[in-house]
Amino acid sequence: MGESAPDPPMWTGVSEFEFGRLIRRGRARGSLSFDEIIDVLRDAELTPELFVEVHAALEAEGIEFDFNNRGVDQPYKVVGTWLVDQWRQVGLKPIQRVQPSPQFYATLRKKKDFDVTVDFNCQSVVNPIAYVSKFLCSAGNHYSGCENAKLDAIYDRLLKAETQAQQRSIMREFETEVFDTAGTNLTLWWYKINPHRSYVKGWKIAPSHYLNQSLDQIWLDK
Repeated sequence: MGESAPDPPMWTGVSEFEFGRLIRRGRARGSLSFDEIIDVLRDAELTPELFVEVHAALEAEGIEFDFNNRGVDQPYKVVGTWLVDQWRQVGLKPIQRVQPSPQFYATLRKKKDFDVTVDFNCQSVVNPIAYVSKFLCSAGNHYSGCENAKLDAIYDRLLKAETQAQQRSIMREFETEVFDTAGTNLTLWWYKINPHRSYVKGWKIAPSHYLNQSLDQIWLDK
């Protein structure tokens, strides 16, 4: 039997998610060696002093950037508030710009005058391979400005995979390339829940909130 996993470290002043992102960013820049990163992530007694040391090595303190967000409470403003808090905890200085939907879309798709932006991937058909096409730098609905021909090649192999096992293996490769080098990361995966009165009949939940929005099948039993 393999060794049991160590207890999760006590992260001080920053979430494990955000600390991991900082580590990966430092590795990509060459600020930390691979061995140093592994040592940090294996340390079950992560101390404030060690965090400060790694934080300084990553040179993240005081970086200021423009953060484009959409003026809709759920989930945009809620997620944006959380992100700003996490960034500030690691010494970054985001300037959040919350805009009404028309102005938000203009910034995202046309002006592209942002450093970081919230974006979303909502589809009407449950097809994982089609879903992840948005993460391609070459996709028409991808707005990070990244360039990554390797990602296109991986996705082409994903489209041509003949078995689920092959798809799963290539999908893991695709994910790694996306989140390590392609200018994108995930904040949440939203499972939408709509509570309603017991006398509401005919409404059925769908995998996408784009579906089952027609009211002609819904009726009130009262």
